[in-house]
Amino acid sequence: MAARPVLPIGALYTRDASIRGFVISNASIPDLAEAAAVINDLLATNRLISRINGTYPLTAAAEAHRQMEAGVKGRILVASDPDPG
Repeated sequence: MAARPVLPIGALYTRDASIRGFVISNASIPDLAEAAAVINDLLATNRLISRINGTYPLTAAAEAHRQMEAGVKGRILVASDPDPG
């Protein structure tokens, strides 16, 4: 909260641009629950696809970390059992 970022005021002004943000903590619990239900429904019906780059067992956490450092796209999951089937 104490951070004071340096903003390119001139570039914003000359381009008639603006900076916007939101604080998720301003959402009510019912609003958050409704949003979660929508996201879960989209995932369950394959209308929202998560971008998972790879799943690694916990023993390969170092390799997962190397992938993150290399800048791979998508999520990297590390789990105790990557294929619980």
